[in-house]
Parts: sequence; C-alpha cells; structure tokens
Amino acid sequence: MTDSIQALEDRLKSVTDKERIDLLIDLSLMNFKVSPAKARSHAEEALGLSVSNGSKLLEAKALNALGKACLGQLNHNEALKHLHSALSLYEKLDSKQGITNVLENIGQVYYSSGEQKDALEYLNRGLEIAERSEALDFMIQGYHSLSELYEKEEDFEKALEYHRRMSELEKKLFNLEKSKVITEIDAKHQTEKAEQEAEISIHKEELVLKNRELEKLLKEKNDFLGRMTEYISDGVMIDDQNGKILYSNDRFLKIFGISRNDLLKMDPFKCIAPEWREKVMDYHNRRLTGEDVPDRFECEGIKKGGGRIWLEVGVSVVERDGVPQGTQSLVRDITNRRILEAQLLQSQKLDAVGRLAGGIAHDFNNLLTVIKGHTDFILLDIPETHPMRPDAEGILKAADRASLLTQQLLAFSRQQILQPRILNLGRIVSGLQRMLSRLLSEDIQLVTSFSQDEGCVFADESQIEQVIVNLVINARDSMKSGGKLTIEVINVDIDENSLVINPDLHPGRYMQLSISDTGCGMNADTQARIFEPFYSTKLSENGSGLGLAMVYGIIKQSDGVIEVSSEPAVGTTFMVYLPRVEGEHIYDEEQTAKSTESSKGENILLVEDDEALRSIVERYLSQEGYEVMSAGSAEEALKIFEGISNKLQFLLTDVVLPGINGVILASMLKENGFNGSILYMTGYIKNEIMPDDMKKGDKDLLEKPFSLTALRQKIRDLLDAR
Repeated sequence: MTDSIQALEDRLKSVTDKERIDLLIDLSLMNFKVSPAKARSHAEEALGLSVSNGSKLLEAKALNALGKACLGQLNHNEALKHLHSALSLYEKLDSKQGITNVLENIGQVYYSSGEQKDALEYLNRGLEIAERSEALDFMIQGYHSLSELYEKEEDFEKALEYHRRMSELEKKLFNLEKSKVITEIDAKHQTEKAEQEAEISIHKEELVLKNRELEKLLKEKNDFLGRMTEYISDGVMIDDQNGKILYSNDRFLKIFGISRNDLLKMDPFKCIAPEWREKVMDYHNRRLTGEDVPDRFECEGIKKGGGRIWLEVGVSVVERDGVPQGTQSLVRDITNRRILEAQLLQSQKLDAVGRLAGGIAHDFNNLLTVIKGHTDFILLDIPETHPMRPDAEGILKAADRASLLTQQLLAFSRQQILQPRILNLGRIVSGLQRMLSRLLSEDIQLVTSFSQDEGCVFADESQIEQVIVNLVINARDSMKSGGKLTIEVINVDIDENSLVINPDLHPGRYMQLSISDTGCGMNADTQARIFEPFYSTKLSENGSGLGLAMVYGIIKQSDGVIEVSSEPAVGTTFMVYLPRVEGEHIYDEEQTAKSTESSKGENILLVEDDEALRSIVERYLSQEGYEVMSAGSAEEALKIFEGISNKLQFLLTDVVLPGINGVILASMLKENGFNGSILYMTGYIKNEIMPDDMKKGDKDLLEKPFSLTALRQKIRDLLDAR
C-alpha cells in the first residue's frame, strides 16, 4: 500500500491537470485510513482543480473523496456536507454508480456517529439503486457494509443473511467473468489460430489466478462466518430439509460433548430426549411447510454418554429464492438456570411455610403463657401435699414441652431471638466432640478436621451447637449398620465462577461446616422436601420432623446457607456456609445474681391485645403489689397515659399489636415525657418492626411463653437498674 501511494505521488510531478485531479482523488481514497489529514489535503486540492476545470463529474468525485477524508478525521458534520453535495451532482449527472458509492459513504458516517437508523436508511438506498441497475460490484459492496454493520450491532442473524447474499453475488460475478473470458478466448480462436493459442494460454493463466483469488476470497468469507459464530456464546447448527447437519460451531459440539467426526454421521434429533423428540421433529416439519410453530422453546437434551441437559432452542428457516432449504438453530445450555429456578422455588416454598409456622407459633405462645400462668396460680394456692398438685405440675411440664415445639417452629421460620457473638466453629465442634461420641454407637467412627487458619463467624453459640447435634443425630440414624461420620470446618471463598450453585449464596468469604455420613442416603424427591417442617423419613415415634427444619431456620437467620448432597446407598453431606468475620472467639459471660426483692408499689401500664393473657398478667402483678393499668391496644394505652403521665414508671407491652405496634407506642410515650423502664413481650420476631438490638437478645425483651416468676424477675431487674 505504501509503495503504491508513493508511486502515485511521484507521478503527480509530471501530469496534466485532469490526470492530476484523478491521481489526487485516488491518493485521497488510499490515505483515508492511513493518514486522514493527508487524504483531506489531496481531496481539497482535487476539488479546487476540478472546479477550475469545469468538470462536474470530477467535482463530484472530489467532493466524495473529501467527505470520506472528513469521516476518517471523525468530523461527521463536515463529512455529511461534502457527501450531500457530491450526491446532488451525481443525481444531476444520473450516475447510478456514483450515487450508490456516496450513499454508502453517508451511511458509514451516520453509523460512525452512532445514528444506526439513518445509517441503515442510506446503505439500503444505495443498495436499492445498485440492485435496480444490476451493478454487481456495488451490490457486493453494499451487502458487505450491511453485514459489517449488523455484526457490530450483534444482530448476527441479519449479518449472516447479507453475508450469504454477498457470497451468492460473488459467485455470480465470478461466473459472468468466467463466461466473458471463455467467450473472448473462443472469438480470438476463430481469427488467428497461432495468436489465439498464445492468448488462450495467457487467459488460462489469468483464469487460474482468478480462481485462486476467488477461492481465497471464499475461504476468507467462510473463515469470517466461522469466527462470527464462534463469538456467539450459544451453539449454532444449520441443517437441511431432511435434518442432515450442514454446519455447527464449536460451542454446539461442546454442549453435547461430541466431535466433528461424530457430527458427520449424527441425526440432530438424537440430541433431544426421547420424550421431547417427537414434538421437536413435528415442529421442524411443520416449520418447513410454512405453518406457524414456536420459534423458541425449551426441552431436555441428551449429551454423548447419556447425560441430560436442559436446552433453550431458537429456530429460523433458511430460504433460497423463497424456497425453504433447511433451518438454522441457536442452542443454549440452561441446565444451571433450571437448577437455580428449582432451588429458588423451593426456597420461596420454605419461606411461605415459615411465615405460616411463625404465625401459628405466635398465637400458640400466647395460649401457652395463659396455660402456664393459670397453672402457676394453682401451684401457688395449693400446698405441696394437695392431691391435685401432681396434676397441676403435669400441666406445667406439658406446657414446657409444647413451648419447645413452638421454639422449633420459630427457629424454622427464622423468628426466634438470637444472642450472637464472634465464634470459632472449630472450637465449638471440639467442645462438643465428647458429647457427640456418646450419641453415636460403637460401630460409627467419628472423624473431625479443621483448617489450619480458622476464621470466625457471628452467630448464637447455643443455636449453632443445636445445628451440629441435630445433623449428627440425623447422620447417626441413617447408619443403622455403622459407618463413618466426618465433621469438617474449612475457610472457603465463593466467587462468580464457583462450582457451588445456590441462589442465596453470594460471592464472599465463608466458613464451611460439613457433616458427612456413609449411610443410606436420599433420593432427589426426599432431598427436595428434607427441610420442610413435620416431614420425616423416620418412623413417627422416632422423630417429630422438625429437626432439619429448625436447622434450616437457624442457618438462614444467621445469614447463612445450608445445602445437602446425597446419593442412595452412598451417603449424605450437609454443608453449612456462614459469613466469615474478623476477630477472636468471644466466650459466654458469667451470669450475675438475680434480684429477689418484691414490689415497691410501682405503676405499670400493661398493653396486650390477647384478653386472656392480659387478664392473667394483670392479676399476677396486682397480687405482687404493683399498680397495674391495662389496655388492649396502643390507642387505648395512649388515652390511659394522658391521665397518669407523671405517675407511670413502667411500660409492659406486646410487640405485635393491632394498628400501632408496641415499639412505636413506646417511642410515642417517650416523646410525651415518659422516662420509665420498658419491657417488650413477644412470641416471635417481626423483622420490619423489631429494633436490631432486640433481635439479638436484648435484656429488655421477654420471650413467650414465659412463667409468671420470670416476668416478675424481669420487671424487678429493670426497675432496680434505673
């Protein structure tokens, strides 16, 4: 290219004005990408000479070259001005080729400036003129420009279509040139045999070279097609009317785990799962006959070796002269997406069940508090030797057992109150190891493993211990004939490319607690329901079905994720992921002695919407010597406060109330001058109304169901602390 430019510049020194104009225009077009500034200089000189010469055709060519040089300098407005001037001159001269060339250049300017719609309009206008005048060279140029434009816009289907048209025209042009050469050879053969033989030899050599050039061009176009499809993340496959595969990219081969050799003898419909195959074949046949069938659908596929995958398939008909020749398919492996969708659905299902369980536990806790309260009254009123005392104590024990059940439901619904602190999981497991060994039979081997650089988590120690014990018991029960139980604690870093697939697990630093057994394992259906409350594979007398549901809730409430992997007759692994935090293990604080001092006659405002519970608490506190005023709602409490605002020393309120909740009520009382103590009662945590410190076990919160003595102690502690 550089030698050609230099040769033309050397010729400028010894040519006429007209020849100089042509040379300057050629030099401008050749310097368009190499040196836009030099290209513009040549074009401006050519324009000046052509105006002086009076040749409108040369003036139009110079304006076209100047516009293209301005495009090279990214001066879009000036480029459009010169190109439109050239277009006006070519239209007056009725030069179809000139008009086509300028329209394409205008389209390139609009595309370069980001105005794709205008770019398409001018490129298509130029192409229409070229097609009407059957100017094959300009038609090829137009198809090439449109193919490149759609490729940059990532509209690969249209890019492929214009590329196909361009290839067909090139073949047609080649045939015309070939026919022309043969005709010339034949004509010369009729005139001078000797000269004809020499010319035939020359033309044959030219034809060979031309064939080589066209073969090279065809190869470049095929390579371009291959490169373009390789950039697509989906599999691309083209077949004929009979389903024979004509082309596929490497991604298609990778999706199905096949080679190029497999492709030669492969029926594409064999890649579809048997239960889907008939439907997909019916779509294919009806599509080729012009019927309206879905052009995008999902189905299951079969990999080489028998593995199943989920596919998203988009299909379009490939036509030639309006006649269907086959189809082109874009195939995407959506197996991971399907897995995530199933996991998300299961998570949403568990969340819904959790909300229901939490609501039931809340109402049940109110009932249990009433039952325990009345039982406490009975026990306070009858002597140790009374014949009814064992019955009352039995009621109290049953209520305590029922409260454990509600705690399990609250754990599953992630609405229990936690007392988290920084914990070292390895130390927790080590501390439990002796107890865990006693839980296992002699034919079960317990193995523990901890990473050298153990991190910490922020969680409730008693709840994490409960998680470990429940998972160990679950593993023990699956190994009736003995086996091996492994507990491992390691640091893991989850990134975007991690093999762990879970919609709730985000990139970050985690501690992974895994508990593996070599027991009976579980099938897929059991794994899908394993965390549901009251679902159990054990006999009814051996389990309530709440153990794993509670584990699930504790981990979720601790901002963690739990996964299960199992195979029948091989074993099961539960993997718990908890966010890793900085810091050292914090040991449990020693409990200080509780106050046993009785009432000093303080004024208490009791707010509880459950009438039975409100009645028994009011009765008990009054007996203890407190001045109690009770209300069934926040609105009623505010009216009471208006009359006793200066005397009120203590607010005892349920958190969840109809209308205004207990937390907002306390805030409103403070705004109106109340500065006494506050004790909240709750059967479960309602996240949208509970302050963060209460969710983590703040001292000013009393969990239902509670005993009357626990209530008395809590109130006394808060009053004495002021």
